Amino acid sequence: MKKKGYTIPVASQPLLSPYWRNINFEAMDKNDIDFEKLNLDGLEIDLHIHRADSNAVLIMYPGADGDIDGYNQKYRKIANLIQSKRIATVIRLDNKYCYMERLPYCESMINKLAYVIEHILKNAERITGQEKIELYLAGVSAGASAIATILHEFSSVKKVLFIAPAESAGLENISRGLKRYEGEVYLIAGEKDEIKAFDIARFYHSACKMAVKKEIEIIPECDHQFRGERNGRILANAYLWAFSEKSDFPSPNGGIVLYP
Repeated sequence: MKKKGYTIPVASQPLLSPYWRNINFEAMDKNDIDFEKLNLDGLEIDLHIHRADSNAVLIMYPGADGDIDGYNQKYRKIANLIQSKRIATVIRLDNKYCYMERLPYCESMINKLAYVIEHILKNAERITGQEKIELYLAGVSAGASAIATILHEFSSVKKVLFIAPAESAGLENISRGLKRYEGEVYLIAGEKDEIKAFDIARFYHSACKMAVKKEIEIIPECDHQFRGERNGRILANAYLWAFSEKSDFPSPNGGIVLYP
């Protein structure tokens, strides 16, 4: 099946056992994780799934060469937070350097994300226990640029959080994608970001011509990685701000400790 700018191959048989019909969400431990492995043209893609009793699914996509758990397991901690509050089922994947069919990394990273989104939409009921879902996307740096490029292709995407966004996928591609997106957009970047993601965040914000809602926050005394306990709490709280609207963002209150 052909999509604009990328190719979606036929999915291989997933390794997740279809036991969701017996899931007891009330009894589920907030740290429960299930694992699924996909194959895209020989590239293995690991998915870590934090199920919650919700019709929303949040996909977390790290920055360039990003680990599935993140530094000090920050992505896993954030996923546990979202799961425990039953905001969404959270699905995490890495963004390790990969080169599919001799494509450049940026194209490969976009193909990988699109493939995962298609897979989740096709298997939503099996994965979540819900017949219809809303998709939320959260991307960091290069991962944010991949999301920006293709999110308008998926009508199920209702909310997106861009964290320290980069221009890796190309500003023209990013602008083309964002200007056609009609959902909610939330952007954060540090005032002391080394790659000046605060300027790129403003570019993203201005490119969102049709978004039903768009918010941007530039965090003082904060770098590209949101280092430090306070900034880590703010980063965690950003997910509550974007996906639950139950936070006093950009305060660190409500956030969790990600790293010292």
